[in-house]
Amino acid sequence: MAAQVALTVVTRLAVPARSTGFLNHFKKGLGIASLSSTICSDLFGRSFSAASRLMGRTHVDWKAKGDVAVVYVNEPKSKVNRWSGHMQKEMMEVMDEIWTKDSVGSAVVMSSKPNSYITGIDLKNIKACKTEVEAILLSRQWQGMMKRIEFSPKPIVAAINGLCFNAGLEFATACQYRLATRCIETSLISREVRLGLMPSAGGTQRLTKLVGPYNALEVMLEGYRINADAAKKMGLVHKVVDTKDFNYLEDIAVNCARGIVNKSISLTPQMSWAMKLQDFNHRTRLPWCDLATDEGLCYITGKKNKLFNFLIMI
Repeated sequence: MAAQVALTVVTRLAVPARSTGFLNHFKKGLGIASLSSTICSDLFGRSFSAASRLMGRTHVDWKAKGDVAVVYVNEPKSKVNRWSGHMQKEMMEVMDEIWTKDSVGSAVVMSSKPNSYITGIDLKNIKACKTEVEAILLSRQWQGMMKRIEFSPKPIVAAINGLCFNAGLEFATACQYRLATRCIETSLISREVRLGLMPSAGGTQRLTKLVGPYNALEVMLEGYRINADAAKKMGLVHKVVDTKDFNYLEDIAVNCARGIVNKSISLTPQMSWAMKLQDFNHRTRLPWCDLATDEGLCYITGKKNKLFNFLIMI
């Protein structure tokens, strides 16, 4: 009778054929306990953990894969993962848990959606600002959060599959390592300028340090799509993975995270020589030449002389 009930549950839940191989094992006498465990594993393998449900989290979850924490982003009832206030809050809650867990040495952040990594901010957050002071405070809040990601005590790998857009790109550039899938859906875009905005969470600074001022200006002002190979060429991502398989991408990202911890993988992305030459030519035309630091340097009589400290605004 119990077996009949279990089979009825499986049939009505329409578990995919590839997930029902446990029926054969059940017939061999593994029992109801094993069957129940397998059903739960198959149905909720990538859904939120019990801890997250108890915490009331709905957008961000994580699980430990050995010594690596794998963070899953998944906005419910949406085709994309918007960088909303709700998601930001849950992301930092999860990161705080990971940072305080001694058994975890690094983290991977990936999306549970097939064609969306993280997209732009929810514009409702900006529209809610009634005064200039409120807008400044909101921007500083985003900057503070991204700085916590950037200076994370444990390396964070951004495993990008799908659209990585505006605030999503800011988050990815704040992570210590980035890999992207070579598929048509994967694009890295900074397009705030088309909304009359600029990257407001420190993205202008991080993008410039990664790809140089010429490429950074072009990316931010043109707002064009950058595929994985182009991103690798300009130094925006460290590695390109030729796959659309979620599990394979997760395995590669976890291995990269472990490699960073044991020092076998470098955190410095390699820009192509063509990009370096292009960037150098652009730098030498500027009165202040080094955008990669917080100090403004100027060419005077063929020598670099320290003039003053200033905040670089692009």
